Amino acid sequence: MRLRRVRSHRGQSLVEFALILPVLLLVTLGVVDAARVFTAKIALTNGVREAAIFAGYGDYTKWCTDDPLITVPCPVGAQATNKTAVPDNMTSRVFYEASGLDASTIVLDPPLCDGGLAPVCDDSSTQVTLTAHYSVTIATPVISQIWGESLKISSTTTAKILR
Repeated sequence: MRLRRVRSHRGQSLVEFALILPVLLLVTLGVVDAARVFTAKIALTNGVREAAIFAGYGDYTKWCTDDPLITVPCPVGAQATNKTAVPDNMTSRVFYEASGLDASTIVLDPPLCDGGLAPVCDDSSTQVTLTAHYSVTIATPVISQIWGESLKISSTTTAKILR
């Protein structure tokens, strides 16, 4: 009689494990996705902060480069005068700080000066603001159906222009 009781408990544990396993997997994948989004946000913020500091030292006209190794695209409106050598530009700074991200999908907005009041920086500007956007692909099926297949994150940093 005692042997029969042990066998029935084994079956019960197996059924309980089979019922809880999908929930545990979903929670685990959700935590992994959250960590990926958090890591991308930190990398993007560090890149934008580094580029803003670079621009704050008076290099606000140096937006990007033609170097094929730097895969962060030039901001919209970049002209030939805004392109310089690596690493002497903003996109290079974002590229090196945002390691681990697909840099070709980072969208860097053109720098704005004086809180966005001046669309073009000049010698009278006192601060420069940079913004970048990135999309993180969500791997967890249920979460991707709720939020969509990618989660858009952005980072904005303002730096004082030093002369």
